[in-house]
Amino acid sequence: MFMGKNILIIGNGFDLYHKLPTRYTDFLTFSNEWDTFKDKYEYYCNSINSKIEQSDYDPTAQFTVPLGSYGQLTNESIIAFADHAYCFDTSHIQYLNEHLNSNIWIQYFRTTNYQKEGWIDFEKEVENILVYVEKYYNEILPNYAGKIVSSYIHPDEHNILNIITAHASTPYKSLHHSLLNPHDIFPQDLAKQKSALLDSLKQELDILNKCLGIYLAEFVCRLKCLKYSEQIRELSDVYLLNFNYTYTYKTVYGGIKLAEIHHIHGCLGEENLVLGISDTFTDSLDYVYFQKYFQRIQKRTGNSYRHWLNQTTSSLKDTSSIVYIMGHSLDMTDKGMLQYFFFSPYIEQIIIFYHNQSSYENEIINLVRMFGQDYIIEQTGIERIKFKKLEAAVDGSLR
Repeated sequence: MFMGKNILIIGNGFDLYHKLPTRYTDFLTFSNEWDTFKDKYEYYCNSINSKIEQSDYDPTAQFTVPLGSYGQLTNESIIAFADHAYCFDTSHIQYLNEHLNSNIWIQYFRTTNYQKEGWIDFEKEVENILVYVEKYYNEILPNYAGKIVSSYIHPDEHNILNIITAHASTPYKSLHHSLLNPHDIFPQDLAKQKSALLDSLKQELDILNKCLGIYLAEFVCRLKCLKYSEQIRELSDVYLLNFNYTYTYKTVYGGIKLAEIHHIHGCLGEENLVLGISDTFTDSLDYVYFQKYFQRIQKRTGNSYRHWLNQTTSSLKDTSSIVYIMGHSLDMTDKGMLQYFFFSPYIEQIIIFYHNQSSYENEIINLVRMFGQDYIIEQTGIERIKFKKLEAAVDGSLR
């Protein structure tokens, strides 16, 4: 007889619960304070008594640094990282040094004083930029021949254009600073210019992606995790659908209880991180590189999670598979994958952990947005979908 499975779906809230600095704002703090880290790192490496050679590099070393009360990265954290200079691959440090202060996506978020913590919010902001690019070439430029575009658009839009076009190369041509010549806005010319700008934005997104991967691998994943959940610890033979890039579950709870894992958005060891916008953004292939579904195909993250449920069982009585969801926003961007479990006749129950009343309400709202109120009312009424309060993390280590 087919035995049921414990399927655990985790998002960034899982890492945050374990007090790891994996918010986008943590990464932005890291990039903003890079010069502070670099100065102390170089001083440490060049010190007569502690000169670091690449042969001294320890890829397995773990340590602790002071973090904010909710696990946020602080200036003090960044300074403390430099005390562990021997832990970092010098080529990675060099890459960060070359790109953190010049990447146009980071520059954009710095300039706009971006404050939202979630990666979903970050991805929506990237989407907003691409919406503006489409508007700029299809609506703004064609209607401002003989005018200086910057005089008619909002100053914030002018600032955005200056930032996102900083690295665009030929055939891109800046058209918003001077009198717009009608010959510059022939459709075929605008299409080539838009393509050149999008190519630049793609390259910069790839650089951001690599910088993020280095931050998570070299800094976040080096931190000793001294928190765990009793509710998660109780689960055994876990089939883990991991929307994160990190290995926090395995690090904290060990691999012995882990039956199988699928990194749906890629993982650090494979350097195949998926970082993009919603699959429903547009049908235009001009923007396909930025969409998550394309990146999942391109980076071969696969869909092996679909084989976790036995499709030959005759009824629910043959299985007792339960889905647990922790730290996932249940946002529409992941509907395609989540609906596989929510609509499966082989799932007995879906248990959604929530942190507080606000997160509980947001999870309900997002479920209704994805699946409709009638379905959610029905499923919660029969307790197939059930919400459970997440207990406070326990101090200590399980390993």
